[in-house]
Amino acid sequence: MLKLTCAIFLLTVSAIASRTAIAGTIEYSRAYQECVKAAHNSLTVRCATDELQRQQAKLGREVDALMKVLPAARRAKLTNVQRLFEAYREANCKFYGTSLNGPGYYMHDVNGAMCRLHMTADRASELRYFLQVNRG
Repeated sequence: MLKLTCAIFLLTVSAIASRTAIAGTIEYSRAYQECVKAAHNSLTVRCATDELQRQQAKLGREVDALMKVLPAARRAKLTNVQRLFEAYREANCKFYGTSLNGPGYYMHDVNGAMCRLHMTADRASELRYFLQVNRG
């Protein structure tokens, strides 16, 4: 079971990493990097949760910056795409955060938290890249 969980986690990270190579570099805060370095397993979820808040704020700033330069029709599409992204992220990460045998396995909490963090950070990077490329 642990091998399967680790394999799923690594596949998630690999998929995210390959998309990030296209979109640009994901930038995590120094606070997150230090937290993870110092954390024991029980604190990993806390580190990811705290960083998720920072990445959510960064994503909001990227959306706002993009909204300022998009024509009205594209702004409506971006709003819709963001809603779809958030729904997909929650469903996808809930899947990764759920054990095949039901709740109660700590590693699934870690997988779910890390999934939300990485997908959010990746989306912020994606939008920043889109803005840079389309500005000329």
